[in-house]
Amino acid sequence: MTDYAVGPVDRIYETEGYQQRRDWWKQLLENSPYKEQSDLVDDKLTVHNLVKSLQENEEEQAWIWMGQNQHDVCGYYWLMPQLRAFQGRVMVLYMNNLPFINEKDRYFIHPG
Repeated sequence: MTDYAVGPVDRIYETEGYQQRRDWWKQLLENSPYKEQSDLVDDKLTVHNLVKSLQENEEEQAWIWMGQNQHDVCGYYWLMPQLRAFQGRVMVLYMNNLPFINEKDRYFIHPG
C-alpha cells in the first residue's frame, strides 16, 4: 500500500480524489530514481481483489499486520470503510510491545 500519512486525501474514495493523489505521487517522484514505482502500487485494485476473494469464499479471513507508525495507522483508516461488509472476518495484528531477543539471546518486551 502507498503511504496515506502524506499527500492529498480529500475525496480519496472518489475517482477524482484518488486520481489527484496518484498525480501528486507522480509529480513527487518525477525526478527521482523511483519514478517508475508509482505505477507498481494500485491500492484500489488490491482492495478490489481482496473484496472479491472475501465475497467468493465465506470462510476466508483477511489479516492486517499493523505497526505503531503513521503509515500503517493512516492506511488502516483508509482500508477499514472498504471492508465494513466483512466485519468479523478482518483481523488486525497490532505490532506493539511484542517480545524481542536481546544481545544475550533472551526475550524481553520493549516498554513502548
